[in-house]
Amino acid sequence: MELPLFRHVSVTRTNQSTLVSLVDSINLNSYPAYITFDSNFDESEIVEMSHSIANHLSKNGTRYKLPFPLYLITNLAYDNHLLLIEKSTSSLPKYFKVSRRNPNQRELQILKRINILREQIEAIPVNKILEAIKTRSKNNRLLKEQSKRLDFYETITQKLGL
Repeated sequence: MELPLFRHVSVTRTNQSTLVSLVDSINLNSYPAYITFDSNFDESEIVEMSHSIANHLSKNGTRYKLPFPLYLITNLAYDNHLLLIEKSTSSLPKYFKVSRRNPNQRELQILKRINILREQIEAIPVNKILEAIKTRSKNNRLLKEQSKRLDFYETITQKLGL
């Protein structure tokens, strides 16, 4: 069984079909990955490519945060709510950057457990869970606003002596 270590994908051309094939070559169910862009791209091209990557992944239903993440490495102060963006490879999580070697028996047992958990995570309907979280957070915000309003009215009635 192979350790889940980072895979590096380098984008050198802006062709849409090439970009899609590079993204499709990443198997995010087996290992984490990061994408770097060539230095000849300007900011608008990088933003456009990251949008197309996010759109392609969401169209295909690919989970790019679970079980293993997909990172974009760029120096831009760009925030894409769908993808994880880092400034350099040194800021990536260290637990995916260990040296490659054959695992011992204890590590093999842990890898088997990780594999089972990964399969269970793949079976979870993440989109439904995210929608439920959004609706619950919306309801919690509404409850907070109503509680503040009620507290305000109670303090006014206490001051008025009613």
